Parts: sequence; structure tokens; C-alpha cells
Amino acid sequence: MNRTRFGGRFVDGLVGEQFAVPEAIPALRSIARREASGELVIVSGCDPLNLVGTVLDGERVPAVIGARILFEDGVAVAAWVSGEMQWLVDGNAEKQQRWREALGVRGSARRVATGDASRSRSADATR
Repeated sequence: MNRTRFGGRFVDGLVGEQFAVPEAIPALRSIARREASGELVIVSGCDPLNLVGTVLDGERVPAVIGARILFEDGVAVAAWVSGEMQWLVDGNAEKQQRWREALGVRGSARRVATGDASRSRSADATR
């Protein structure tokens, strides 16, 4: 099967050339235009989605048991590593408190309730 692929830079912050099938381009553009919703997602440091400090900008978050990375609207904002908070972006005291509370939630890959019940479903269907 021979499929057309486009090469270029589709996602800011990722290094190197990226490739996408034509039908992915409108989806990527719609995400870029989307208003920030404050959605929080926690990913385990051992998860393959832990690209912080390797593909994504920032200090590397080690792939160790117990390490967690908090993303807000797709941006890595904080991490919990070896029992300590790591701020990956600047945030005011209110945001940092919200992030700290979110990282206190037990679990590896899950969505955190942000006040809208439709966004509070766990990403891990087994929970």
C-alpha cells in the first residue's frame, strides 16, 4: 500500500522533520486553534509518552517508578520525581497549587477533573 505523506514541521517544540498522512493535517490545525481549557493529564514517568527533555523542551524526567508528569492543555507543566516537585514551566501560586494537588492524585495515565464532568473521565478505562 503506497500512501501519500507530507514532511515538514507540524508540531512546535519537536525536533527534526515530522511526517503526516494528509488527513492528519486538518486535525493538527484544529488542535492548534483550540482555546485553552485547562485540561490536566497525568502520565507516568515510565510511560512511552514521557518525551520531556528528549523530544520536548525542558529538563528530562527520568523513567522511574513513581515519577509522574502533569500536562496542562498538552504542555508539560510539572513533575513529581523521587518525592519532589519539579516545575517545568513558570506559574503563579494559584496554578502551582492546582498542579501540586493534581499530582497528588494516585495513578499513572489519567485525566484530572477540572470542573467539567465531561473531561473528568479517567484515560485508563480499567479504573
